[in-house]
Amino acid sequence: MTGSNARKHLEAKHEHNCEQRIESIKRWVEYIESEPPERGDHNRTPSSTINSGRFKAYRRRRTTNST
Repeated sequence: MTGSNARKHLEAKHEHNCEQRIESIKRWVEYIESEPPERGDHNRTPSSTINSGRFKAYRRRRTTNST
């Protein structure tokens, strides 16, 4: 790969990674907006949410889509 081609390849890869990150953030926002926090527990994800099937499905989608 020449320097110019390598640069274009890295720029395309960077763009793809940014798009993936943005999509992941959008999915996370949708998820946290749909799941209200437990009272007094606004700064961390409740264990009940982490163990829920919906959160596990979200994580599977996220890890599957990031490769």
